[in-house]
Amino acid sequence: LFKPHKGQLDPIRAKVFILKKAEPLLFISLDLVGTISHFKKHLLPHIKELGFTDKNIFITSTHTHSGPGALTYNKLWEYMAMDKFKRKLYTKFMAQLVTIVRNTYDALEPIKLYTHAYKVPGIQHNRSQKDGLVDDKANILLMKSVQSQLWLGGMVNLALHGTALGSSNRKFSADVLGRIETKLEMDFLSINTYISHLDYRPSFLFINGALGDIGPVYGGVEGMDKTAEIFSKVTLKQLPKLKEIAGHWSILQKDVYLGKPGLSVYNCSRKNFLGKLIRWTRIFKRRRIRFSRFLPKSETLTLLKLDNILMMPWPGEPTARLGQNLKDLASEKGDYAWVMGLTNNHLAYFVTKDEEKLATKEACTSFYSSQASYNIIDGFKSMLDQI
Repeated sequence: LFKPHKGQLDPIRAKVFILKKAEPLLFISLDLVGTISHFKKHLLPHIKELGFTDKNIFITSTHTHSGPGALTYNKLWEYMAMDKFKRKLYTKFMAQLVTIVRNTYDALEPIKLYTHAYKVPGIQHNRSQKDGLVDDKANILLMKSVQSQLWLGGMVNLALHGTALGSSNRKFSADVLGRIETKLEMDFLSINTYISHLDYRPSFLFINGALGDIGPVYGGVEGMDKTAEIFSKVTLKQLPKLKEIAGHWSILQKDVYLGKPGLSVYNCSRKNFLGKLIRWTRIFKRRRIRFSRFLPKSETLTLLKLDNILMMPWPGEPTARLGQNLKDLASEKGDYAWVMGLTNNHLAYFVTKDEEKLATKEACTSFYSSQASYNIIDGFKSMLDQI
């Protein structure tokens, strides 16, 4: 369905972060355009004996637009984003995922956890509205070995589309998200070498945020390097401000109703004559091209409270406004709010009612009405009220 790749620009990776006390927590970051729910379904039976359950596994994608496809049998995503499913490739992908999880689990050691939130200005822009909201606050969770005092790596959370290379690129790449990970790894490697003279390279996972309408300011390979340089430089300046946390966590879940999925002609009507006519007649206001065979009417939300960090996985790409609304709610219950886009499922874009009225790109390709977005926020609010 899509044109084949022309080689590799930089590595495509799967990265794993595991925390373990009485039970483990598993975070997986994949250099893919999206995470489909069956990833977790097929991974879980192979790692269940290690203590993992549906609740404590968080699989997310960096959302590079230059990653591999053919990994889902959902017909909608086959034709729209990931190409025809190839079982042999998927089986190999899943086997490698199981291996990296097991190897990481076997290598667990006592660690200290540190966290902080900070602004990284100048690397994002709102691609749908010239003066639209941009959330430039990044979150970080770092782990340090108790025994060696070396930095082992961590996770960073920021909203940013993996589109620096553009649609013409046909080489595999983790795009700007991978460049940020790599730059952090190399800079923290330098710190480790300075501390102990050991060349231990940490591993970093980029966890995307409310990226729906947020793109990179700088494009191309040089732009990716510039963005990564800015991000890492700002991050390193935050090290004296890090706060140690104990690593206690609790998990809540809640089912929310999203409504019947489908494509809205009304939301896709632009400012040309036909678009104005469609909006004036309002015939298509409540009509959608239904996708009920391919997408669910409800979704299970998970809220992870890790000490004073609140992690809220969103099954798709919420806009910056939705992400900020959710962060504002969470700020009353914790010091650090993480909106984790594209986590455990990808149900496309989620928008506000105002964004539907503007017929933004995200509103056009949102497969649920804005009410689904508010239902998700209400679902998280319900769980936050239980903390």
